[in-house]
Amino acid sequence: MLDALRHRGPDDEGIVQAAPDVWLGNRRLAILDLSPAGHMPMADPRSGLWITYNGEVYNFADLRRKLEGLGFSFRSRTDTEVVLAAWAAWGARRFGTCEACSLWLSSTLATTSWSSRVTPWARSPSIYHAFGPGWLAFASEVRALLASGLVARRLDPRALACYLHNGFLVDPLTLVEGIRALLPGQLLRVRHDGTAGNPERFWRGPFLERDGRVPDLEGLRARFVESVRLRLVADVPVGLFLSGGLDSTAVACAARRSGQALTTLTVTIPGTSLDESAYARWAANALGTHHREVDIGSQEILGWVLDGLAALDQPSFDGINTYLVARAAKAAGLTVVLTGLGGDELFGGYPFLRHAATVAGALGAMSSARRVLAPLASLARLSGPGKLRAALDGQDRELIDLASYQATQALFPSSLLRYLLPEPPSDVQHGLPIEFISFLRDERVGAPLLDRLSHLALRLFLGQRTLRDSDAVSMAVSLELRPPFVDRIFVEDVFALPARQRCRGIPDKAFERELFGPFLPPGYPRRRKQGFVLPFSAWLAAHGPLARFVRERLEDPGLLARAGLRVTTVNRLLRRRERLPWSRVWALVALLDWVARNGVEA
Repeated sequence: MLDALRHRGPDDEGIVQAAPDVWLGNRRLAILDLSPAGHMPMADPRSGLWITYNGEVYNFADLRRKLEGLGFSFRSRTDTEVVLAAWAAWGARRFGTCEACSLWLSSTLATTSWSSRVTPWARSPSIYHAFGPGWLAFASEVRALLASGLVARRLDPRALACYLHNGFLVDPLTLVEGIRALLPGQLLRVRHDGTAGNPERFWRGPFLERDGRVPDLEGLRARFVESVRLRLVADVPVGLFLSGGLDSTAVACAARRSGQALTTLTVTIPGTSLDESAYARWAANALGTHHREVDIGSQEILGWVLDGLAALDQPSFDGINTYLVARAAKAAGLTVVLTGLGGDELFGGYPFLRHAATVAGALGAMSSARRVLAPLASLARLSGPGKLRAALDGQDRELIDLASYQATQALFPSSLLRYLLPEPPSDVQHGLPIEFISFLRDERVGAPLLDRLSHLALRLFLGQRTLRDSDAVSMAVSLELRPPFVDRIFVEDVFALPARQRCRGIPDKAFERELFGPFLPPGYPRRRKQGFVLPFSAWLAAHGPLARFVRERLEDPGLLARAGLRVTTVNRLLRRRERLPWSRVWALVALLDWVARNGVEA
């Protein structure tokens, strides 16, 4: 299992027997205190607790001072030792200080996804676990549990249906039957015999509540600067991804206020529209950073894309773009990189939020599909009849916003799934596991529609897709990504504002520009949101090596059967692939490649 996670921690390895029937292991990527004092698993001699930990506590210095005031002493300068002492001092309910860890507490294993300065809805990595007769195994990645030999390599049909709808997996499911993930903010207590109770939910975001606070712009700016400052703390080289766009430039401007020298990096692919180097160079020159530009040539790109597929712990149609910049950053000598992830979700940077609001408004106002279709004619190109029907199928008025959001995001809606899968599962609704829908219901209050849609973007687009993919592909090259926009305190303050204010001007983020205007260098250019999206459409339409690789995967009937797909349906899609959205084709390729690499079958 530890060998399968070597990429997550190339600097150190440890295994301890914490109790007669409990073994803990760890692979360490050393970020704070590079000495042997940071070796894990780590014990607290005062309480007898053991910890194996994969995460980062950005406000560990403040916590350490509080714990020292309570009489705790420390042997290292790591955040891990602070986590261990914090649990001993405060326990689970008042703890909330780390991303993902497991502790052995004399008679109970507590496995949890937490946060203080990282929001639990956006935590990564997840904690994956599997049970058997008298045993529990857990790890930061699915591939480690497969490597244990304890889990049968069987495809989960529910997870497959969710994947095909979304293009990524949704907690608590994984593609492997019997391997599950904790949902955000959950704690699992496991007894000596390997049995466990139900996961306990100890944290809920205040995202849809209104407590009367109206944060001022100056206060929000100060929160953001503090978030960036905390994420610059490391004993290894730290850099920033800089595209010259609003999110990454805001991070760079806030970092510049720290006074430390900054290294910024941008990636371009010559011969494509993905050249933001002029904007990034302008921002870097204005801020006085040490700037690196990395061009990925046409001869390299295929190998990098295929390596990016292999880097994914679970299949996804996304993530390859982040792999390219992560690999370039690692080659430039960086170990930690700050990114602008999360800004679009907070401030309405996605056009689909507007489309989903239109769909939801129509679905709520109309009582029949005929009356719904007329006002939605302008969305036909976006959603398609199949996606619209999916929003109408089994409509739950309480979840109209969820149905509408999922309809605008669907890769393979129910109208296509029934042809792709022999038996689409009934306990998947709107492309989501019923457990996740229940989890969302538990958070819902009577907030306005746009607030609810923005909340879904946080929970699904960011929490289940972007951050999980980014974690997997960056850690595949032993690089830690830190996104200041998902700082818990900053997010809670931003979400105290109504979405109509913070998301105005979708997708151009007018409020964010106003918020960070005083940060931005004089003359900062206004431009439309671009995004770093790879030219898959052109690659797949060409007759080059990537197109050949795609055909090899999609034309393998044995592999299609192992992936639980109808061979005849995929063959029909293959014949039409030049007319299909690239995301549908690539989602199938990512699935088939993952099945082939991991030896999993339906």
